[in-house]
Amino acid sequence: MDRRHIGNAVGLNSIAFNAPAVVGPAFAGLLIVWIGVAGAFYFNAGATLAVVVAVILMKPSPPSAQRAEPTWHAMQQGVAFIVRHPALRWIVLAQFVTALSARPYSQLIPAFAVNVLHAGPRGLGWAVSAIGIGGFGGALVTAYFAQRERRSRLWLQSGLLMSAGVLVLAFVPSLRLAVCVLFVIGVGTMAMMGATSTLIQMLSPDDVRGRALSIYTMIAIGVMPLGSLVDGALGSIIGLRETFALAGALCVALFLGIWLFAPIVRTV
Repeated sequence: MDRRHIGNAVGLNSIAFNAPAVVGPAFAGLLIVWIGVAGAFYFNAGATLAVVVAVILMKPSPPSAQRAEPTWHAMQQGVAFIVRHPALRWIVLAQFVTALSARPYSQLIPAFAVNVLHAGPRGLGWAVSAIGIGGFGGALVTAYFAQRERRSRLWLQSGLLMSAGVLVLAFVPSLRLAVCVLFVIGVGTMAMMGATSTLIQMLSPDDVRGRALSIYTMIAIGVMPLGSLVDGALGSIIGLRETFALAGALCVALFLGIWLFAPIVRTV
């Protein structure tokens, strides 16, 4: 694939990932009305089986490496490449810090909505839905703007949007405002992750691109649960509002610091 289209491909992949999260619950509700709970589960099983069949029928791409290497060694190569790269090391550092501090906001929203904003089940549903819809919007932003401006600028703007949103969330007085802020955070989070993935793929040579992406995936999926533990423990000590304020302020400072003091990032 031409590397010029990587940003669009990442955005479309994010759309495919987030669209079911937005449409799925509503469609499942209709299925339950039409064919019952058991029927909805059977329908879901059939749809999943269709995906498995499609994967089986795919023609795999030729491997980029001539011989297989131990997983641990491949991971070490990915980490070493990112650490040595003058721009990617800062971009991946920001991903790591946000996964550990700001992005776990989504796991704390149920406690925040119920215990701080005193919302009921309906309000909690709106809050969670706002995150999913915002994520879908962020995927559209990635797909549309990836080729229309410098990717590092999209990375900075989306990272600041997410971080500032988490900071503002600490001060919202009502659920209605929180839903609006959560939508904005969802847009920023997904656009930032899409921009990070795009930059890693654009700046990595073919022989280490998969290794570098594996580090991205490990941080995106593996570090955030640890961050949820950290933020949850901190929230139980100082409060959820204070935790959101601290995480948001930290990440705003991090993105601005990288942009100002690591000029190489502004050139990618």
